[in-house]
Amino acid sequence: PQAAGRAFRRALELNPDEAQTRFWYGNVLADNGEAAAARRELDAARLLDPGSLAIQTDLAWAIWSAGNATEAERRLRGILADAPDLVSAHDSLSVILLERGDFAGYLEALRARVKLRGEPGLGTRLAELEAAAAAGGPAAIGSRLVALARAEEQGRPFPDHSWAAFTASSTGDRVALGEILALATANGERWGSAGFRRAIAQRWRDDAAVQQALKRLESPRMEPSAASG
Repeated sequence: PQAAGRAFRRALELNPDEAQTRFWYGNVLADNGEAAAARRELDAARLLDPGSLAIQTDLAWAIWSAGNATEAERRLRGILADAPDLVSAHDSLSVILLERGDFAGYLEALRARVKLRGEPGLGTRLAELEAAAAAGGPAAIGSRLVALARAEEQGRPFPDHSWAAFTASSTGDRVALGEILALATANGERWGSAGFRRAIAQRWRDDAAVQQALKRLESPRMEPSAASG
């Protein structure tokens, strides 16, 4: 992260008015949990390219990552009202809905992604979750979602179990969450998925073991503390 931050800042020294550089720098700052710096870059990118729906969507994602789900959802639904085929906005919205336990809303957003993108793996996930819903309702959806997320990381050379941990947390499965956190810690993983970490930390705020595990999995900062406020 520190090397990436230096590279981004050097690029901006060479061309401070490049919207795409500020967009991507803000994106990774948000995912790394540096909310103030992320907002600085994404706001700058939006001023440079005010018509970019990608920038507007990632700004909404950064707002959610920082903890304001209501404002993030409002922005994403506004974007989708004007651009219903924007897959990234459906993707971001699906995560917000999942965090609050809205499985029906999550599946609806997932259906939109499958329809627009047509990825075989995504379609398979949707089919399995819909089958679970038909068989056992919301509880079965949650259980299957966690199982699928854990299976996705098996065999990967550089696993990242942040999504699996987020699904376990969002479905209230403390046992699975503990297992996933332990595995990620044993793997030496460092998570940049700040929104996932924040959501887990909030839900299990009184659980010392979860809080300690999240601290160990935290990614190093991209910017010096003084630079990001």
